Amino acid sequence: MVLWTDHPLSIYAKAEKTIIDGTVYFDLEADKAKREAIKAEKNKLIKWMLSEKSGGGKTREPMKKDRIDFECETLN
Repeated sequence: MVLWTDHPLSIYAKAEKTIIDGTVYFDLEADKAKREAIKAEKNKLIKWMLSEKSGGGKTREPMKKDRIDFECETLN
């Protein structure tokens, strides 16, 4: 079962809750709270990194990932 904020066929409708067999799989309010927590943690980490950099902390260059090319030699 899905609870909508508006008529389900409206382009403005958002799913508020999704419930399957009595278990809540999605809750809009819980999703908003999790997004705010992630945003706060991200800001905290950025501030920490900037304070380390401005305080003379050790820094390093971004590391490039090696590209892996796959090849198939079994085709004729």
